[in-house]
Amino acid sequence: MKQTLLIQKKVFTRLYWSNILTVILITVVPVSIYYQYFAKAYTDELEKFNQQTVVQFRQSIDQQFVKESISTLNRSAVDGGQDSILLYPMSHTIRNDSSSIIGIVSQLDFIQRDLNFVKSIDVYYKTDNVLFYDSKFCFLSSSMCDIGSRREWLDWFQQNDVQISWMPPRPIQGQGSERVITHVRSVPYFAAFGNRKAIVAINIYESALKKSLQSVMNASDGVLIIIDDQGNFIADNQETNGIEDIQKDHGGWLQKVLASDQSSMFINQIAGKSMMVSSVHSDYNSWRYVALANTDVFYKKANELRNWTLSIGILFLLGSISFTILLSRRAHRPIRSVLSDLHQKVENNKPIIRHNLIMSLLHDDLPMNREELADMLDTQPGWEQVFCFVVKVPQKEDFENEQLLSYHLIDLLQLEQDLGFQIWAIKDYGRRIIGIVNCTMNEKHAAIDYVEEKVQAVYESDFVIAYGNEHSRDARPVSVSYREALEALSYTFILPEEKIISYAKLDITGRKRTGSSVVILDEIEDCIRACDGKKAYQLLSMMSEDIRNDHYSITYCKNLLSDIVTTIRKVVKSMGFSSTQLFGYDIREKLEEVPHIHEFTEWANELIQTAIATIEDRKMSIDHNLEIRVKSYIEEHLFEDISLEMVADHMKVSANYLGKLFKKITGVKFTEYMTERKLTEAVKLLRDKQLSVNEIAGKLGYSSANHFIRIFKEKYGETPKQYQKWL
Repeated sequence: MKQTLLIQKKVFTRLYWSNILTVILITVVPVSIYYQYFAKAYTDELEKFNQQTVVQFRQSIDQQFVKESISTLNRSAVDGGQDSILLYPMSHTIRNDSSSIIGIVSQLDFIQRDLNFVKSIDVYYKTDNVLFYDSKFCFLSSSMCDIGSRREWLDWFQQNDVQISWMPPRPIQGQGSERVITHVRSVPYFAAFGNRKAIVAINIYESALKKSLQSVMNASDGVLIIIDDQGNFIADNQETNGIEDIQKDHGGWLQKVLASDQSSMFINQIAGKSMMVSSVHSDYNSWRYVALANTDVFYKKANELRNWTLSIGILFLLGSISFTILLSRRAHRPIRSVLSDLHQKVENNKPIIRHNLIMSLLHDDLPMNREELADMLDTQPGWEQVFCFVVKVPQKEDFENEQLLSYHLIDLLQLEQDLGFQIWAIKDYGRRIIGIVNCTMNEKHAAIDYVEEKVQAVYESDFVIAYGNEHSRDARPVSVSYREALEALSYTFILPEEKIISYAKLDITGRKRTGSSVVILDEIEDCIRACDGKKAYQLLSMMSEDIRNDHYSITYCKNLLSDIVTTIRKVVKSMGFSSTQLFGYDIREKLEEVPHIHEFTEWANELIQTAIATIEDRKMSIDHNLEIRVKSYIEEHLFEDISLEMVADHMKVSANYLGKLFKKITGVKFTEYMTERKLTEAVKLLRDKQLSVNEIAGKLGYSSANHFIRIFKEKYGETPKQYQKWL
């Protein structure tokens, strides 16, 4: 018993001093490291803070101003829905149409009222050379109007093949007036220079941008700047003239920002101060969002924080020692069981951890360095290149079977073999399997053949594989190659027959980004209005063939198809129908579900044929009603000398239109039908033998009895008198 107690005492003593030493080490050593790497740690913190600030900065401006401005112009100038009055002058003259002019001014004012950051929305119509601005309008060819700085963008767009532009700040109406930033675009967007119909501009208050920037960061806390791709300063969060020193002293930092692709971060001397410069590119236009933080101010605050941390660290050390003494006096169960449980949990969740690490690598969002990543993913040394591939697998009715096939393919791709390359593969949250291939320069083609062999073994022929380009191996090219593979996969929409698609072979940068979309849209619209379904289908088929064979970009193709759907909606609405009620669903949302160009052609043809059938039904109903009315009028006035012009005037239509329509409905001309009815009535009167031939001719509205006798004989082969004898 005493021996046991002695052993327990020794164990307790060792545990006691071991815990105290451990507490001292885990307190003192980090403080020492903290002092040694203090500058680096705070630099990282400053970078993180600046990056978060500039991302928040971008999100605020992009969503509140840029995206809303672009959406407003698109709705006003492209979608012929609520703003169809703005589209009318693109194809009609309004020079003498005061109601259209007033309607356009009112519509622009209505749109602007919902946008408190907008000074005005300007529209120039090429047809009449007229500009609408500030609730006013001006026919530029015949009037001298003070349109201020609007002349800059108007002349620029009239003389150059420019689709869209963001103009830097300037007074819109002479010196001293409110400064605005102008977003300008041509209409239609994809039209060739000579086919433009209008130019639309939205003028954004510079002060609204400044106020938004100041809400993100006060001027005293740092500098926020918006710069365009020409190096012009668009807006900042500083007070009046607070940005002049920075504008004068570029110091090379502005060139670095403009040269960056998506984002940049570096330290530069600006206006005599050491500044941390962070920038990101707008998601919607060519602007760069830049945040400048004074590193001297930051380090001063950091030193104060360091002293506080040191004091707290000493107090923490004393408290930890006291707490350790108390804990050491209590007999706790061994730590080994806890570590064993933790290790087991890590092993159980290793597939999830691995999946998340690969997803982070694909999206360039790694939480660790390359060495740690290689250890976690069991990466072999010596690989020189890396590239990504994406496999689009078929959808199965049996969800469980679909999952089993996907993970079976992943297991085949990741078999541990000495093949000269290594593959990591995961399944994303859709119907795609994503792979990363590490290989030497000589084994790239062997790796591709291996991937295609395994995919074909599992899915036979119902699959698509898209490859990104190969890159020298480091963290960033993985995400670059992944994005390339995804972009290549998107081209299966216009190349549905292709099973293997390579980003390099697609020559995406060399593909055409514009085409004759306006002509196609106009012809489709004409076919629907003319109820020519056969020609409409021919146009869709030709468009489909051109898209697949003429080397267009996928963005242009998707925009063209969207414009076709918009054209169908516009025509249907102009005919008095609701597209949602007519087709039973929102065709714009349905467009997102169409898998490839062939199915789009058939689906769009179904929409057009449905619209044409509905229009023809309405025309037949109208024509039948008109036939009844015309025949009723003839019966009521049969004994009068009536003409086609008299009937047309009564029906409030033109005589030419009524004559053609009557012939189309009845199969005979109006005069032939009138003669037939009068002669039929003449036979009845001859049978009654109450009136003479001359009296019958007069009763039926014939001014000449001889004329009546002649046409009667042409019809029955005898004169009325001879015919009457046989009755």
